[in-house]
Amino acid sequence: MPYTANDFYREFTRSHLDWLSVQERLNGVSLEERIKDFSPEDVLDTLLSGDMLARVSPEKWEQFVQQLRHQDQQK
Repeated sequence: MPYTANDFYREFTRSHLDWLSVQERLNGVSLEERIKDFSPEDVLDTLLSGDMLARVSPEKWEQFVQQLRHQDQQK
């Protein structure tokens, strides 16, 4: 099988990813794609740690709690 230009570009890119910032590497990757490899518990633990809690308004927390209660009632 011949070594193509696409093979070269792919190999070069992989070997030089560290040249890009994290933001550049994640450009174009949706939030859903970014977190799909993490367990819900890990995501929640991260969101509830440190100053992440302080970044969410009380209104958003109340909305989240209401959604959880609604889901529990449907079970």
